[in-house]
Amino acid sequence: MHSAIDSSSTSTTAASLDAVEQNEQNPAARPPPEVLLHIFSHLATIDIPQRRARSLGWLRVTHICQRWRRVALEDPSLWAGNILCPCPLGDRWADAFFSRSQAVPLTITKPPGSFSMTIATPREIQLFRNNIARMRVLHLSTYDNNIPILCQSAPLLDTLDLTLHYSPGIPHSRPPTLPDDLLGGATGAPALRHLRLDTAGPLPWTSPLFARLVSLNVVRRTNPPTSTATLAAILAALDRMPALERLVLQTEPRRAGAAPIRPVALPQLRSLALNTSVASGRHFLAHVVLPANARVQCNLECRGTADEDLAALFRAAAECRGTSAAPISLRVSTDMIIWRSGPAGVPAIALALQKHTRLAGCVVASALAALVSEHLELIEVCSVSADTEWPAHLRRARALRRVEVARSAVPQFCTALVRGPASFLPALSELVILDGASLLVGHEDADGTLCTLESALVACLLRRARAGSVLRMLEVADSRMNEECLRVLREAGIEVRLRQIVR
Repeated sequence: MHSAIDSSSTSTTAASLDAVEQNEQNPAARPPPEVLLHIFSHLATIDIPQRRARSLGWLRVTHICQRWRRVALEDPSLWAGNILCPCPLGDRWADAFFSRSQAVPLTITKPPGSFSMTIATPREIQLFRNNIARMRVLHLSTYDNNIPILCQSAPLLDTLDLTLHYSPGIPHSRPPTLPDDLLGGATGAPALRHLRLDTAGPLPWTSPLFARLVSLNVVRRTNPPTSTATLAAILAALDRMPALERLVLQTEPRRAGAAPIRPVALPQLRSLALNTSVASGRHFLAHVVLPANARVQCNLECRGTADEDLAALFRAAAECRGTSAAPISLRVSTDMIIWRSGPAGVPAIALALQKHTRLAGCVVASALAALVSEHLELIEVCSVSADTEWPAHLRRARALRRVEVARSAVPQFCTALVRGPASFLPALSELVILDGASLLVGHEDADGTLCTLESALVACLLRRARAGSVLRMLEVADSRMNEECLRVLREAGIEVRLRQIVR
């Protein structure tokens, strides 16, 4: 889809340039230089030069007429903000970008879709070495043998996105180690504010490079046990980042020894994303103190996790900020299924529960018991047949406003709703049933009458509405609900949505 859009916009741009070239003698087609530069700068972001298509992209504006060429060449910021490294058009164009940018601070980016493209030729390396001192933004993909070019002073650098490759198939090859003197080290470290590191090797957590960060994103594609940082080392580094506002950790911190670790406060943090295992995630959350309005999103893998780890994860997620005002989103993936979190923007705590072959139904009980359930506003449950009494754990969840259930969890939850008092889940306003066929199972009413769970649920919702607990929306997937039931619900002011799941 994106390639089609890009090719369409590129062809449209080319046609527009041809039309302007023909009309250049028309005074109406001669905008002031500042307007031309504004157009050129936008064009440079959408019409990227491409090696495979042998397309100059936005650089064609320098070939339209002398006036356009003069306007483009006389503004060094146009060239300084659009340098691709490596340059898809070769070394000559790379030379042109660096020389035409004069002394303006540089923005160096990777060509679109250039995962495998890295700076490699001697000329590219020399250009990089000669100009690193005036780089303001640097997006770089390279190999570990080019680390020395990064051990130079870069006093203007504000943003660094570094992907460092290595070849694990080569005998005796080891993940690359980033040195402490990266980008100048203690003597000339830049006032770096935004840092993203993607490397399989150990990171220089003690480097002054981290001191002034506002955002940090650490990506680890592999996790060799010998090179993974300890939790204490990562926390000590975070303790030296008082201005940190956004943190993404895609790594697996090691717990070294049984010595206690002092919790670290991150007073300015507004967003935390963890991509790691359940065990590492719960240890990290248990050792950080976050502001109440920090958004927390955890995408965690369940790797043979014990029940106590999962329960501890929910406790840590609920306690790391005290009284929470922003969402906590927990997504736990297993080797079979994914525990989905709620939609973005849901306040308080969004929790997802799902059965796993090893973790069975006791997970639900331990997780809900561990959670501060009076703060719970959204829950998704799927296939928890081993614990048929799990809805009983929701009795204290008086703020729960949205429930999503699927498969074996549908009759369990709906039966609890039908048989429970009107005071059960008083804030419930949205109910999503992802397996409507489960509503067709037999249900014995209070007077012993056998009916479908669907009709019992409808009667329950009407009874709750009369008691003041009005369900605003009922969504049922894969169901052919009775037309009479639909009519009754809609007349009671309940929005009913029916949808089919495409398998």
